[in-house]
Amino acid sequence: MTPWTPDRIRALRAHARLTQRDLAELMRVHRNAVWQWEHGKRDPNVFSCRQLDLVARRQKFMEASQ
Repeated sequence: MTPWTPDRIRALRAHARLTQRDLAELMRVHRNAVWQWEHGKRDPNVFSCRQLDLVARRQKFMEASQ
């Protein structure tokens, strides 16, 4: 599993054309959690990382490095 860095989370959100609020609602977390992840204040927990993986798969998110 590739770690969810702040840049990677932002890139996923941009790719999916989601606001922080949209992503938070989709993942059932508080909007502040998404902001903290994107600004490197906190890391997503294991459950949130799995949720991010699911969103990435559904959105066919592929990074240039892969």
